[in-house]
Amino acid sequence: MLTTEGTWRYEGKDNTLVKVNDKNLIPLCVQQDFVNKAPLHLLYVAKEEGWGAAHVGSAYQNVYLYAASKGMQTVIRGMIDREALTKELELTDGKKAMLHQVVGYAE
Repeated sequence: MLTTEGTWRYEGKDNTLVKVNDKNLIPLCVQQDFVNKAPLHLLYVAKEEGWGAAHVGSAYQNVYLYAASKGMQTVIRGMIDREALTKELELTDGKKAMLHQVVGYAE
């Protein structure tokens, strides 16, 4: 999860968020104006090989379903600076920033 106060990683085993850094990485995802207005920014990271992309797809589809059930809006976005995000997050072991998803309420 990206916030203006830092970046957080979800740990499924413990169902917790762990702070990764204090950097505001949202600007690396902004190539469309509406992105700045979104209250929630999710960044999906995975290995490109194997099932990483499939797991990312399952995760963002679940967010779509939840958002729809709560009357919220969401969109998955590929217009991000993948290289800069991967570098800023210090991702290793073949992991890369893959997709960005914003969630919010319809205006």
